[in-house]
Amino acid sequence: MRAARGRARRRRRPPPHFWEDTWNGSRGYDNAPPHIAAKGLYVPDLDRIRAEIGGSSYVIAELDDAYTEYWEASVEVEWLGERGALHASYVRSRYTGNFDQDNTSAVNDANRFIGSSNLADGYGRQLWDAKDGVLRGDRPHLVKVFGHLDLPWRATAGIFGIYQSGQPWEAWDALAYGLPSYHSSTIRHAEPAGSRRSPAHWQVDLSYRQRIDIRGGLAAILRADLFNVFDRQTGYNMNPYARDPTFGLPRNRFNPRRLLVSVAVEI
Repeated sequence: MRAARGRARRRRRPPPHFWEDTWNGSRGYDNAPPHIAAKGLYVPDLDRIRAEIGGSSYVIAELDDAYTEYWEASVEVEWLGERGALHASYVRSRYTGNFDQDNTSAVNDANRFIGSSNLADGYGRQLWDAKDGVLRGDRPHLVKVFGHLDLPWRATAGIFGIYQSGQPWEAWDALAYGLPSYHSSTIRHAEPAGSRRSPAHWQVDLSYRQRIDIRGGLAAILRADLFNVFDRQTGYNMNPYARDPTFGLPRNRFNPRRLLVSVAVEI
């Protein structure tokens, strides 16, 4: 039996309301947009509350004008044959906004999307400080192809290939906000979010599975997986600190070529 089929879809994810911890007087920074500055303190009577029960000058607030925008269009094609199958997909997407919890620390995201983060913490880290742009998770192009073929000698061969766009990033520098050089540059954007992008990555993985009957219903399953056949060690997570000697160089790379061999016994 042979069959081929395809499908296409489009998806858009609207933004929710974003809350974050921030200094109660953040709207009063001298570079705040006028319509935000006019709103004043997030909690007008915070001093009275702190005098009564204590607490921080930071509050949990819905950040003004915070938003993200994500959309995608995808196409999938699948072919089913008598001894194998092949599946291919392509996704075109865009992820923009000014609230990027995946880009708030020096070590990729550091899981800072769980609870507090550096976002909106101090001068130069507010949403109006060059945060509006392409977000870190943006991958405009993503292609996947995978399939398998059943061989006459009780074996199966498989292939998986992927191509994806690089990772957006931008330069960080506290000097862009007139701060002394000893101030941390972390997420103090010196240019709009996502102004740069790391190299695109592609790789091919291969697999082979062989069944060998032994006796008494026992069978040995031999499997070999070769990952990243062409050894594409593409760099990502670029160093954004503008005054570092390694500015613009990758801090991580995709895993090199490797071979995994395993043996299992089936009863």
